[in-house]
Amino acid sequence: MFASDLLKHYKGECKISFMRLSSYDGIASSGQVKKHIDAENIENEHIIITEDIVDTGTSIDYILKYLETKKIKSKRIVGMFHKPEAYKKPYSIDYIGQNIPDRFIVGYGLDYEGLGRNLPDVYQLKTS
Repeated sequence: MFASDLLKHYKGECKISFMRLSSYDGIASSGQVKKHIDAENIENEHIIITEDIVDTGTSIDYILKYLETKKIKSKRIVGMFHKPEAYKKPYSIDYIGQNIPDRFIVGYGLDYEGLGRNLPDVYQLKTS
C-alpha cells in the first residue's frame, strides 16, 4: 500500500518492479531473509527501494547485497516507518516517513502472520 501511495505522488517517469521478502517469525525478526518474488531486470536503472517498515535492517542488507551484483545507476532507500532502536545495519535510510518505537504494528499493508494487511490504518499489536 505504501509503494502504491508513494507512486501516486511521484512526478517523474518510472517503472515498478517487486521483490517480496520476509524475515519475521511471529512478532520477531528471524534474522534470515526469505525471497518469495524476485525483481525483473533492473540493470542500468536508478533504483528506489521502498520499505513499509525498516526494523532490524535485515531486508535492507539483503537487498543492497543483491544490488551489488547488478549494474545499477544509483540507489535510494525510503521507509514509511523506521524503528531506530531496532535498526542494526550501517546503511543510511535516505527518506523516512516516521520514526516509531520498537513495537509490532499491523495494517496498511503490514501483517502479522499474513493477517491485517487490509486494515486501512496502522495499529500496535497487543502482546499480552
